[in-house]
Amino acid sequence: MEVAPAAPSSRHALGQIILLAAGLVVLTLISATSVYLVNKAREDAQWALHSMEVENEISLAQLQMRRAESAQRGFLLTQRPEFRAAFEEAASQLPPSFERLRALTTDNPYQQQRLKQMVPQTNARIQQLRHGIELVEANKLTEATEIARQEAGRDAMGQIRDLASEMRGEEDRLFAARAISAASQGRKPEGVPASVRGFLAGRIFWRSPSPLAGL
Repeated sequence: MEVAPAAPSSRHALGQIILLAAGLVVLTLISATSVYLVNKAREDAQWALHSMEVENEISLAQLQMRRAESAQRGFLLTQRPEFRAAFEEAASQLPPSFERLRALTTDNPYQQQRLKQMVPQTNARIQQLRHGIELVEANKLTEATEIARQEAGRDAMGQIRDLASEMRGEEDRLFAARAISAASQGRKPEGVPASVRGFLAGRIFWRSPSPLAGL
C-alpha cells in the first residue's frame, strides 16, 4: 500500500513555521546582543566618569596646596590675618581630599602606593609652611623669609607634583585601555576624551577662589 505524498498546503505550513522559528531566534540573538552592548557602553561611561573624578580630585588637592603656599607667602609679606586664615582653610581641605582619593582608587594598588607617598610629603610641606607663619608671629621675620627662600630653591613641591602626574598618567592609561577594548568589540568608546577631561580639571583651578581675592 503506497503512502500518499504530503499535501502542498502542509509543506507550506511547515515552511512558515520553520521561518517563523528562525526569525524568533534571530530576534532573540539581536536583542541579547543589544542588551550586552548597552550594558558595556554603560560600564564604559561609568569608568570614564570614575577616571574624571580621580583626576579632578588630584587637581583639587594640588589647588589647595597652591592656595596654602600663596597664603603663607602673603602672610610673610604683609602679616595680615586674612592670609593666615586662608592658609588654614586651604590646609584643612587636604585631608578630606586625600580620603576621597583613597576611596576612589581602593581597587588600584598603583594609585594607593602613590597616595601613601604623597600624603606624608604633603603633610610635611604644610608643616613647613605653618612653621614659617609661626616664626613671623614670633617676630622672627628674617628667619622665616630665609627659610622660605631656601625652600623655593629646593622646589619643595617637586616630588608632590611628580606623584600627582604619575597618578594622572595611570588614569589616562586606564581610560585608553578601556577605549581600545571598546573599539576592539566594535563599540564606540563612551565617556569624555582626555583633552576634555583636562579642560574640566583646569576649570576647577580657574573657577576656585584665590586666597588673594578681595584682599
